Amino acid sequence: MENIEKKLGIIGGGQLGKMMIQEAKKMGFYVTILDPTEKCPAHTLVDEHIIANFDDEKAIRLLAEKSDVITYEFEHIGADILEQLENEGKKIYPTPKSLKIIQNKYTQKSLLLEHNIPMAEFSKIETTEDIINIGKVYGYPFLLKSCTGGYDGKGNFVVHSESQVLDGFNALGGGKIPLMAEKFFPFIMEISVLA
Repeated sequence: MENIEKKLGIIGGGQLGKMMIQEAKKMGFYVTILDPTEKCPAHTLVDEHIIANFDDEKAIRLLAEKSDVITYEFEHIGADILEQLENEGKKIYPTPKSLKIIQNKYTQKSLLLEHNIPMAEFSKIETTEDIINIGKVYGYPFLLKSCTGGYDGKGNFVVHSESQVLDGFNALGGGKIPLMAEKFFPFIMEISVLA
């Protein structure tokens, strides 16, 4: 136990960051967070708080200097700077490679499918014609999703009929961001795994 790294850097000081910090403190970690909000939920628990935007590369490098290991509480951050830091020898978990996968729902689901993980059928969408065709294949309703940037239901549109295709397409950026469709299943529960 003497050689264990004890300086943890966390990008994000929201509720998930706060829960990580509570456990890290029980294990004796010195914790530094990077969060733009001075009084974010985790601010009272940390040893140091770097107040900066999540995309501030200088601030992320400062966090890296102060930390043995870096992690993050959410995936909407720049993976490229973390990849640079990893290449420079910094320990980052989950890895920047994993981050890039989870930042794109289509890429993530494709990887899960390659490993035979059961899930709803899904398809890449590029045009409104693709959405109309998916309605014929999946039936209605089905989910139209942004591949990137969505969370907690944001970036989703339930398409109930062909008359809503254009509404859904426009609500999710009108072709400016990558989209996917997913066969609809009634929501029963959501499971998150922290390891």
